[in-house]
Amino acid sequence: FNYTCVYVYADNTSDVSDAVWMSEYRIDCDPPDSTYSQFNALLVGFFLVWGGDGFEINEDAINVTIFNCTRYSQSCSSCLGFGGEFGCGNCYQNPNRTGEPVCSLRGRCVDTFYDNTQPCPSAQITDFVPKSSHVFGGTFVNITGSDFGGNLDEIEVTVANEACEISFYDFRTRIDCVTQPSTEGNTGPIIVTVKGIPTQAD
Repeated sequence: FNYTCVYVYADNTSDVSDAVWMSEYRIDCDPPDSTYSQFNALLVGFFLVWGGDGFEINEDAINVTIFNCTRYSQSCSSCLGFGGEFGCGNCYQNPNRTGEPVCSLRGRCVDTFYDNTQPCPSAQITDFVPKSSHVFGGTFVNITGSDFGGNLDEIEVTVANEACEISFYDFRTRIDCVTQPSTEGNTGPIIVTVKGIPTQAD
């Protein structure tokens, strides 16, 4: 079977890739080579072409989204949060999920694959400022790190055993929160809890 896949971009340039006949109900297309790798996700026009004469199976372009899972590999939560809607997941070289994962499709992961039905390992806190806050509360605390869950409902932050109200949240790298009044003038750690799993700042 002689099929070719054609991807047409907004500027009317195009990429051509090979098509693989899988069954009478399915043809798989290889991804385009050039523009595809420069974007996380891109809406393009798609044509399936048959034969050497270039007969178009679909006369009108079908709008499809092409995506690149590896561009979401900044962290486990980045892959699941942004790439999860495209079927991306984290591919680890071992089942213990140590080391840096690669964001990929399940079919392209030859090792251990985790999708968005499985939580990331515990959060990582790399730094926080300031190192002290007022006993009456109202101090803005900036916490940096990675893998802070997937959405705000999963997160709790405490500072010196008191709740810290989240004011800004980027699950990939950062949480900002505002301290609450301390009833006892507590000293203690900053703890970020994701889906019930606490991580304490060093």
